Amino acid sequence: MTPRESEVLAVLAEGGSNAGIAAQLVVSEPTVDAHLRAIFVKLGLRQVPGTNRRVQAARVWLDHVTRHDTNEVSAPMRCARPFSDDRAVTDRRRRPP
Repeated sequence: MTPRESEVLAVLAEGGSNAGIAAQLVVSEPTVDAHLRAIFVKLGLRQVPGTNRRVQAARVWLDHVTRHDTNEVSAPMRCARPFSDDRAVTDRRRRPP
């Protein structure tokens, strides 16, 4: 997963809408949508009736950042490179514009 995709996923996991993600990361909404599509593919999340890929992706992110042993990668993460430095993503998000 690219560093930007990790940033998008982090903001999504905090409850950000596409518009909110775009505003926070200073990108367009179509760019956010493209990143989300790539994230869903890399995490192996398919459109299935009765499920929400945004919620599933947020869950993967939260599981990733709360896991103590970073050497163990959950099944959805095996299809993608582990996230980049999560602390750097968090630090960039919290800085005032």
